[in-house]
Amino acid sequence: MKNLIMNHSAFIILLSITFLISCNKNDDADDTDTEVWPTHCSNGIQDQFELDVDCGGSCESCGTIVAPCSSDSNTASLTSFSTLNVTYTNGEVDRYDYEITCNASEGDIIFRFENGRPTEDRAYRIISSTSFWSDNLDSEGKIKMCKGFSGCFYSSSGKLYVEMIGDSSFAIKFCDVEFGGDQTSGDFTGSGYIIHTVD
Repeated sequence: MKNLIMNHSAFIILLSITFLISCNKNDDADDTDTEVWPTHCSNGIQDQFELDVDCGGSCESCGTIVAPCSSDSNTASLTSFSTLNVTYTNGEVDRYDYEITCNASEGDIIFRFENGRPTEDRAYRIISSTSFWSDNLDSEGKIKMCKGFSGCFYSSSGKLYVEMIGDSSFAIKFCDVEFGGDQTSGDFTGSGYIIHTVD
């Protein structure tokens, strides 16, 4: 009887040790499998060098970012003005920015992206600035839209998106971007889908 009690006690002790070891292993697994992101990665805004809202930079990778609108190919619109139909685009690196000049009916459009040719894994925040040539930060862009005698219009808020088309072309998309004019007073909303073939 005594041996039976001792064997029973030993069994309980052994079972308890096994359970504790198992729990510690599970805790370790949880620590390694769960990625801990900085607090700004879940605040619902694009900040701290993120490439879109709560992704990119020091947060989880964004993957391909799709524009929240669809537009007609090679056109750009600005409220209260006729649509610009782009006939030719030319892209080049200006210092370290990538600049795309678009020839269009009744005007021109210029896009500027920071740090080389734009990619589709980020949403480029538009800088609010009347100086189109001032330096900007990574993942930021600008639009300048000129409309003949009405003057030029500078993007003041919104985002630019990129959609790859094959190996040698990509589309630049912008949706409901706010513009301010240098000769025409007031605020205007613009959208566009411009295809650019890389040289």
